[in-house]
Amino acid sequence: MNDAAIRIKEKIKSLAILLFPNTTALYILRNQKDFNSLKVWGGDSLSEMIEENINFYLTEEEKENTSLLNSIKKDIIKCHFKYGINPIEYFIHDFRTKTDKIRNTYMPKKLKDQLIMSKLGNNRNQAFIELKDKFLFYQLTKQYFKRDVCNINGLDDFYQFELFTQNHTRFIAKPINGRFGQNTNIYDLKDFNHSPRNVFDILLNITNEWIVEELIVQDDRMSEWNSSSVNTIRIPSFRTAKGIIVFAPFMRTGRKGSPVDNAGAGGVVFSLNSKTGETCSDAIDELGHTFKAHPDSNKIVKGWRVPEWDKLLLLSEEVHKSLPLYHKYVGFDFALSKDKGWILVEGNWGDFICQQATLHRGLKKEFTELINL
Repeated sequence: MNDAAIRIKEKIKSLAILLFPNTTALYILRNQKDFNSLKVWGGDSLSEMIEENINFYLTEEEKENTSLLNSIKKDIIKCHFKYGINPIEYFIHDFRTKTDKIRNTYMPKKLKDQLIMSKLGNNRNQAFIELKDKFLFYQLTKQYFKRDVCNINGLDDFYQFELFTQNHTRFIAKPINGRFGQNTNIYDLKDFNHSPRNVFDILLNITNEWIVEELIVQDDRMSEWNSSSVNTIRIPSFRTAKGIIVFAPFMRTGRKGSPVDNAGAGGVVFSLNSKTGETCSDAIDELGHTFKAHPDSNKIVKGWRVPEWDKLLLLSEEVHKSLPLYHKYVGFDFALSKDKGWILVEGNWGDFICQQATLHRGLKKEFTELINL
């Protein structure tokens, strides 16, 4: 088949998907080769992601129902083509119960990324790297971290790690390119015979690149939610022609005994009013369970207001303005410390899953307007 014929075939396929998404999904589901070749945005296998999330989100009874499983798989594939939604988003946003009209209001990760990249132009790779690499981001914004940090890139960095541990025998270590709090843990040298080398070797057995940070001593008003984790505020920040605009912020709090607050690591999240910092939703976890009170501390979610919210907004604006101009949109994470006020935890490319999940509505229209402002 020549190039012209291939292009015609792809155009016909694209048109068929647009006009007949249900039929296309059914065809792909029945043709294992086509099904296995499909990739979601980011490069992961669609078929593998479907299986993983079906195993995670469905009950045992649902998984034993072959007819139901095929119906859900077909619907996920349809949503993949029609809305750009991946299997994780499908379940987190409860697309099983939503009409096509409502589904179309949600901002998928794919479209969010494409909109941001269209605004970044030739700077897209640099901007992505600066937000993906935790230590590189630290170097850009170190004045706002207000704590000691050590970078590990391999065996040659043991000496600086050893120096760091002379002042900080307890610390938190995060993989440089980590996500969802995976492999992020608090280490105490006394648990390793007071040996920096023992901890260093353990870290390098997991991955070669780490950012090791002085522990944040959290303000009591934030630790009331969960004392084992530093509970953070995500500030989605847009650089616009009208200045810096914060849209759909939310708070994350960990579960009892967990050192991280990510929903992907079992934590809960809830939305905040961007003007006042007051809670405007119930809390949810990764499975979509809703909580009116924190499941461990029993602290009531609605009616609570983030302490020193105005100071946080000012700091967030200052941090965003300190970054290169091509950073159009950043998801900043902040923590309220006991003795240093609000401090920066990290910057993110900024997924929009949690905001929409906690509010139980899509934010595609608002996000698109802000990124184009």
